[in-house]
Amino acid sequence: MSVAIIIISIMAIIVFHRWEFGISESVGIVVAIGLSVDYVVHLSASYIHSPMENRHSRMKEALTEMGTSILSGTLTTFGSGVMLFGG
Repeated sequence: MSVAIIIISIMAIIVFHRWEFGISESVGIVVAIGLSVDYVVHLSASYIHSPMENRHSRMKEALTEMGTSILSGTLTTFGSGVMLFGG
């Protein structure tokens, strides 16, 4: 549900600004979907496989275990995207 809301929000911004929806925008939407799902799946898999008893402890362990990897992936993805704006 949250990924759908993000994608709808991005598409609404494109429509609101009257930007043309071309190939670059289509690729950007697909990449945004992929990245959103990728990060959520890694975090939720870590949560589900946690041996902890309660919700708070499971979430804390999932964030501790996968948080660094997810943050690193976010930063490298952002850095790669910044390089695409140079040309």
